[in-house]
Amino acid sequence: MNRTFKRLWGGALAAAIAVGGGALALGATPAGASSAQITAVGSFTTYQLMHALFPTSLNDLLPGGTTAHMKAVATATSCTGGVNFTTHTAFPKGAPNGSGAGKTYLHTEEGFAANKKGCVTFARSSSPPEGSGGSATASANFDYYAYALDGVAPMVGTNANKSTESTSNPAVFTLAELRSIYHCTTGFTTWASLGGTAGTINRFWPQTGSGTRAVYKDMLGFTPVSTKGTCATAAVTTFNTVAVTGGGTSNQVNEENTESGLIYATKVKSITIKNDVFIYSAGKFVSQWGNTTTYGTNKNNRINQATIGNFTPTKVEIAATHERTAGGATTASGAVETYVTFTATTSKRTHKRAAINTATVSEGNEWYANEPANTSAPKTSVARVVGIRYIYNVCDTALPGYNACKLLVAFDNQNVSQAGTQTLGAGTKSRLCTGDFSTVIVAQGFVPLAKAAGPSATDNKATATCREFPASNYPGKAAATKYQKYSFNTWVNPTQ
Repeated sequence: MNRTFKRLWGGALAAAIAVGGGALALGATPAGASSAQITAVGSFTTYQLMHALFPTSLNDLLPGGTTAHMKAVATATSCTGGVNFTTHTAFPKGAPNGSGAGKTYLHTEEGFAANKKGCVTFARSSSPPEGSGGSATASANFDYYAYALDGVAPMVGTNANKSTESTSNPAVFTLAELRSIYHCTTGFTTWASLGGTAGTINRFWPQTGSGTRAVYKDMLGFTPVSTKGTCATAAVTTFNTVAVTGGGTSNQVNEENTESGLIYATKVKSITIKNDVFIYSAGKFVSQWGNTTTYGTNKNNRINQATIGNFTPTKVEIAATHERTAGGATTASGAVETYVTFTATTSKRTHKRAAINTATVSEGNEWYANEPANTSAPKTSVARVVGIRYIYNVCDTALPGYNACKLLVAFDNQNVSQAGTQTLGAGTKSRLCTGDFSTVIVAQGFVPLAKAAGPSATDNKATATCREFPASNYPGKAAATKYQKYSFNTWVNPTQ
């Protein structure tokens, strides 16, 4: 939203927001949480990244977490009643679990009593403004700010490979093959039928509310259902009600949480992973692969901190896809496009160090940016590569935390020079949108955005490293009248 930052939160917040980078042990609210912090909920894909970006100024709530830290502290200006997600009743117990759940909570907060408004300042989202969010998460007051790129791809076990596992020979699929796998179509129920090793395919699907689930539903063009089809067992196993128990606690599994899909397979179903297929974030895969201190078969699970393992890097890989044919057809005959590549630098892993492939994960390949104008079906994207997505932070113009949200993760999308006491230049930008934290984004496995225009000539007038997508409409898909209600305030960037 092209509105001027308002200094409503005082110098304490401004000072807190100036802090960025660094690292923090995850699983709890940052130490020293106070009313000067602002609170975010939602996506697990971007949870750790936001922790790394703002280790002290952000109260970054763990999706599904129900510990004593899962709360927004009451303040004297907004959220005067505070919110504790271990007891909160207006939403399922526990902090919102996934992108859709985070946006649903933010939207619901618009109708809360005054003392509960502003408790959650923004939502982390790995799903887009329009198309896969659904009516439950749509709000005319949402203001999306993309700040990095990710790839969504199948993460598969060793039996999916067409030969022995190696970094130079990943499993490769066309979109048509992936659709058939999740349809449980005849001839697509075993890895051998796809050129791999003998073994019945175990299909896994993210939980309700997951941004990864929403995005890949758009890629496939349907939501997999639990009918058998031609499979010996149900076509997909979802993570809606499954719990992982350890250390005396039991918590809901969330495949987006970086590890629980693997934990579910190995600890709950006693599956060896080699026959599995998960839908996974390429950025999360890279960040886990390179972090042997935090991730491994004997490390703490993120949700309940039990030492039951969290990532199995020697037994899984991110699959590659074929370049799609002209016009966005579901079959493909083009070159193989990999989401994750491996460099010559060795590590403690069986394979070499991983990095996200920026030749594939680029804005030109972003799925939703390549939808034909005014289409209502995201599956009609003509993107050259399947599964490339922006990741976002979502501010809400109807809530008292809107200005604080913009100060931390957004920018004024305008290019205005103003003389006098104001600084000359483009719209005011947060440090995240000036490119200050690009190295942190890369270190966390994702791809930072450049200071350029995105899908639309109007999504980055300020030469920011972010893109703005107003309300619940994606550029080119909404009637022009839906934008007319937003006015451009006089641009002010006070010198400080």
